[in-house]
Amino acid sequence: MAPTILSPVGLSGPEHTGDKIAGATTPDQLNRIMHSEFDQQHDRTVREEIEVFRRKAEKFLAGEIPEDEFRPFRVKHGIYGQRQPGVQMVRCKVPGGLLTSRQVEQLARIADEFGGGRGHLTTRQNIQYHFVPLVRVAGLMHVLADVGLTNREAGYNTVRNVTACPWSGIARDEVFDVRPYARKVAYAFLRQDLTGNLPRKFKIAFDGCAGQDCTAGAINDIGLRAVVPRWSARIPHGDRRRAGTAAHRGATAGRVRPRGAPAEPVRGRRPGVQSVRRARQQEQGPPEVRPA
Repeated sequence: MAPTILSPVGLSGPEHTGDKIAGATTPDQLNRIMHSEFDQQHDRTVREEIEVFRRKAEKFLAGEIPEDEFRPFRVKHGIYGQRQPGVQMVRCKVPGGLLTSRQVEQLARIADEFGGGRGHLTTRQNIQYHFVPLVRVAGLMHVLADVGLTNREAGYNTVRNVTACPWSGIARDEVFDVRPYARKVAYAFLRQDLTGNLPRKFKIAFDGCAGQDCTAGAINDIGLRAVVPRWSARIPHGDRRRAGTAAHRGATAGRVRPRGAPAEPVRGRRPGVQSVRRARQQEQGPPEVRPA
């Protein structure tokens, strides 16, 4: 049986591997082939998604679908309305705050071509462009996709951009580099049914520094701080978890989970936290609906 390709967008299975994998003779060859196959699949998925957005935006502009139907669709793609008619704010996610030089250059190009020469950095390590006509938004999304960036689920009641300490990888007192974990979690829950329609937005932060809480973990829904457990040499990396209800109406203070929990099962614990939030939401009633 051909190996399964694991991906953050749920594309998997031997039907995507073809005869190339069968002809691989070394692990390095196999790895390159699988990554190439995944990149192609991922790009196709993203491009198709953008064209779906384009068609729906065109129908909205033509008056074929109402605002109440179009609003949640566009906000889930990180596209927000402005007080000025006919233009949008476009939010791009930067998982863990980590960018390549090519991505930075592309973001600057987008600012020049779509945002009037300006881009706004946010506290959750996103970048936002204002005054973008709706008819041009799909073109902007394609330019983002050219360098592997997306604005999918940068808004709405979804798992928002996963943040990491800005000193990750360079801090002198760093316990370990949390960026790989932040990025893995960010992509693992992208385009998932479970996390794409939550009672309210859901925020996660990773912090690797020993001496300070750089990401204000207590005001996130899940805040994770790196620790190296002294009681077990078998767990190379762990985290100090804090789960709360973030900074919004009805928020509660985060509670610390036991120290030294292994970092790897973070994804497996997320659905449990979400189930608690859903139950709490049923008790409190529907969330406040605000225009975007």
